[in-house]
Amino acid sequence: MFVFSLLVNDVHAQSGAGSSLMSIVPFIAIFVLMYFLVIRPQSKRAKEQKTMQESLTTGKFIVTTGGIIGRVVKVEEQELHLEVSKGQVIRMFKAHVAGILENQKQSLAGKEAEEVADTGAKNARRPAVSKAAAKRVAETKKKASESK
Repeated sequence: MFVFSLLVNDVHAQSGAGSSLMSIVPFIAIFVLMYFLVIRPQSKRAKEQKTMQESLTTGKFIVTTGGIIGRVVKVEEQELHLEVSKGQVIRMFKAHVAGILENQKQSLAGKEAEEVADTGAKNARRPAVSKAAAKRVAETKKKASESK
């Protein structure tokens, strides 16, 4: 009987060491999974962003994180000068460049400014309004004048 109790205690002692190791395995698996799903892709994206920012040169068309499209006029250490329309240059940090536009002949803002200038409009900075929006504004004004 005594020998049997020694054997049982020995088996429990061995299984206790194994169970503590098995309780750590899920944490290790979660960490490995997080590394491959979150940490590694994020560091890869950061590296690509840094190389893209270092490759900026004058004449390239870019889009900013705020959605501004323009042509790089001057590149400095941490900032750059961006021409968003003919004669309008803004300064911005390189960190806010979202991407480089490939095969871009002319920025959208420059095209719009030229179209407005070609029509002889007095204010080239006035935003273009769609026909549907102009129609809604006219209807609203008409209803307001009728109610008075």
